[in-house]
Amino acid sequence: MKLRVKATFNWVRLFSALPEPIQIPAGAPVEEKGRQYWVRPSHFKGDEILHHDAVYYGCPVDPDNVVTA
Repeated sequence: MKLRVKATFNWVRLFSALPEPIQIPAGAPVEEKGRQYWVRPSHFKGDEILHHDAVYYGCPVDPDNVVTA
């Protein structure tokens, strides 16, 4: 089962020194961990900082914004 983001949303990284919102597009790959949904870190492979943040802090996705594709 492939999980994807249903609708574009903004990821606000409150832990970051550069907390500007990052737009996560519809269709971004999602993984489920412990009943929570996260954008897969591999989605950010082209940006080292975003990839790091996704690996170590996670990019959470609202359960209502996840669809199986």
